Amino acid sequence: MTARPLIIAAHSLGLDGSLFDKLRAEVKPWADLWAPDLAGHGGSPISEFSFGNAMRDWESVANENHAGFTMHLGVGLGALVVGAASARSSSADAIVLISPYVKVSGGGSARIAATETRIADIGFEKFVAEYADATLTPRRSADDRANVVTALRRTGEHRFLAALRSAMDFDGTDLYPQISLPTLILRGEDDVRVGPEGVREVGGLLATEVHTLTGAGHLLPLEEPHRLVEMLRAVVSRARDS
Repeated sequence: MTARPLIIAAHSLGLDGSLFDKLRAEVKPWADLWAPDLAGHGGSPISEFSFGNAMRDWESVANENHAGFTMHLGVGLGALVVGAASARSSSADAIVLISPYVKVSGGGSARIAATETRIADIGFEKFVAEYADATLTPRRSADDRANVVTALRRTGEHRFLAALRSAMDFDGTDLYPQISLPTLILRGEDDVRVGPEGVREVGGLLATEVHTLTGAGHLLPLEEPHRLVEMLRAVVSRARDS
């Protein structure tokens, strides 16, 4: 019997593995999905996010033995972790990057300062609500909003800001060209967190087409699990036919 495919998924900034609960249910008939909390997020025992911490933690999970097809999937910050890990070495057969970017102009210092000021002005609890409402599309469900709010609360202000600073300092200019795995790059048309230019730049470095999902936002596994699962199945089918 052929082993079931395994998807190992890395979540977006400030969130946790629950981002993939809907997607896990969608893929359950044909694949397994692991979604560990990244370093400095959710229930991770690692107190603060850095790419060094995240890479070591991710690789300890990703390199566990698995007999079947393995796909690594990342969203936003998680896409940066998956991309960086895949450039260095990877046990995956294919990767899916949702809303990755190469780097933020100026190191993102303006965004960091603006975020710190906003939290100081209104408090982290109100900031969490604002962040969730801005990240999700207008047609979000109450459950989707609750998922994002709860995850951000678990991560907390200090750990959220630490992860944001790391994300703003990321530079994948030399990393992405080292990726040799089959790669699917996705972006929601209405993503307010990562603009189309940044995602297209990643596609250029990888010589890979960027697929844009109309009417979708940043958190595709949460808001668009039905559409996403079709694309994941196609990746597995193409890899097995090649």
